[in-house]
Amino acid sequence: AAKASDRIAPRVSGIQMLGADIEMAELRINADSPLAGKSLADLHLRSKTGATIVGQWVGGEFRGQPNPNTTIEAGAIVVAIGREEALARLGELATHLDRSGPLLVIGFGEVGQKLVEMLESVGESVKVLARDPHERLDVCGDALDPQVLEQAGLRQARAVILAFSADSTTLFAATIIRDLAPNLPLIAAVDRAENIQRVHRAGADFALSISQVTAQLLGHKLFGEQFIAIEPRMRVFEATAKPFLGLSLANARIPERTGCTVVAVERHQQTVTDLRPELVFAGSEAVFLCGSGEAMDRFFQVFPAARPE
Repeated sequence: AAKASDRIAPRVSGIQMLGADIEMAELRINADSPLAGKSLADLHLRSKTGATIVGQWVGGEFRGQPNPNTTIEAGAIVVAIGREEALARLGELATHLDRSGPLLVIGFGEVGQKLVEMLESVGESVKVLARDPHERLDVCGDALDPQVLEQAGLRQARAVILAFSADSTTLFAATIIRDLAPNLPLIAAVDRAENIQRVHRAGADFALSISQVTAQLLGHKLFGEQFIAIEPRMRVFEATAKPFLGLSLANARIPERTGCTVVAVERHQQTVTDLRPELVFAGSEAVFLCGSGEAMDRFFQVFPAARPE
């Protein structure tokens, strides 16, 4: 559920520090995208678009802490931060994922029911499709039938969550849905852990074993919305530019040395996100970075003078 809903576990926490006009977006990298297979150093995305890539989902794994040598994988979902116009420019090179619309849960057994309960408890709009009649269903029918999937609003959904009891059904459904909606985020609960890779190959972006899903459900039950999901979370944090006085952004080599990405600089009470490699630090700026908790700790170990006073 945390994979589908930012309300349960946000992809990047602390982004509100950057101001109301700074947004996060997720974009699909299709095989024919000019970004696919190229490194960030070769693409110069920040200077061309003004947006910053802070990570990518590949085979259900979140790869944060990108550096100039990081390759953008075909089929990945990249996570980017920037102003609306910058993200729009980036979206011309990739496929922008729609963050509106309901979540479509397919399958209403024990896991499906718990997922729906959890998602609705945090205010998500959820539609449910299952074969066996139930008063909560929005559509009752065969999820392997393309017409039934269309009736359930597949193309209007923000993401689809497969919650079948049989992995064979999950495999078939993932293949059909990926064919009908190539860019739709697809999350699957898998009964047997050894089938996770097969479900990924069938088209699921995220595949979790039932035991992993159960652990997330239990954690959410015990700890509420503060429960941290399985993958490491990225966070935005503030530092000062004192250690970088006179250095350019490129020469500071912050990603290579710490695993953190500079996403914005505050100068003269203005937040600048269109950061070019030749930008030179005056030493008085506030610097906003994105990274995992471990990367943030490493940043302040390498640059102790950067801690805000």
